[in-house]
Amino acid sequence: MSDVEYKKPLPRPTETDQPHWEGLKRHQVLVQRCDDCQTWLWYPRQMCSNCTSFALSWTEVDPTGTIYSFTTQHHATGSKFDSELPYSVAVVELDAAPEVKLVGPVNNVTPEEIHIGQRVRGTFLDATPEVTFLHFEPTDTESDT
Repeated sequence: MSDVEYKKPLPRPTETDQPHWEGLKRHQVLVQRCDDCQTWLWYPRQMCSNCTSFALSWTEVDPTGTIYSFTTQHHATGSKFDSELPYSVAVVELDAAPEVKLVGPVNNVTPEEIHIGQRVRGTFLDATPEVTFLHFEPTDTESDT
């Protein structure tokens, strides 16, 4: 973790999504999966949206995938983000769970270089001792899609 105090908004985990945030603190990406029908679920919930089962488990997945969509912010949503402009945020389809699309900032790429179909891997930002965020960065391998 950096010696610089993190001053941006922080999440308020709920009972339902707390395991996801605990996983990120350990630099693991945990995603729910239905024990009955094996459907991957994102966003965290208490019941399977496919078969209505309450038997859900948290499973670690490799945070690599493909950019499904993205946006580049040229105007900050608050003064605490001014120094990062412009920055890109992507919807990433995970290789390990294609039904799951996670959202996160994409680092180490300019707005002109980012594109749909780009291969990315997850990285972790330890914002505070209690909160870690998932970010993404490009890999060397490009998708054919």
